Amino acid sequence: MLFTSYAFLGFVAVLLVLYYLIPRRWQWKLLLAASYLFYFIAGPKYVPYLLATTATAYFAALQMDKNAKRQSAYLKEHKTELSKEEKKAYKAGQKQIRLRWLAACLVLNIAILAVVKYTIFFISNVNGILDLFGGPRLSFMQLALPMGSAFYRFQA
Repeated sequence: MLFTSYAFLGFVAVLLVLYYLIPRRWQWKLLLAASYLFYFIAGPKYVPYLLATTATAYFAALQMDKNAKRQSAYLKEHKTELSKEEKKAYKAGQKQIRLRWLAACLVLNIAILAVVKYTIFFISNVNGILDLFGGPRLSFMQLALPMGSAFYRFQA
C-alpha cells in the first residue's frame, strides 16, 4: 500500500475515526495493531523484523522497570541501615544493570538492521559471482525492507 494511494487514505481515515471513538486506554493498542496490519499488507515477510524489534524493546523495558522497582523497594526496606555512600553505590550499580539491558537491546536491533541493509548493498557483488558460475541471481526485492524500518528500530 503506497502512501499516495487511495487505499492508504481510506486506511488512515478509518483508523482516525476508530481512534477517536474508542476509550483513551485502548488508543495505543489500536495504533499498534494498525501498524502491524500496515506492515503485513506491505508484505508478510517484513512482520518478523517488526516483531523482533517490538519484543526486544518491550522485554528490555520490562527488565529495566523491574530493576528500578526492586531498587526502590530495597532502598525503602534498608532506609535506616544504609549510609549515604552505600545508597549511592547501590543506585550506581543498579543503574549499570539497566544500562546493560538498554545496550543489549540497542546492539541487537542495530545489528539486525545492519545485517539486512548491508546484505542488500552486497547483492550486486554476489550476483557478479553467481553470473560466473551460472547460478540464479538474487533480487533486491527478495531482501529489501520497507521504508521506515530504520525509523521504527531507532524509535524502539
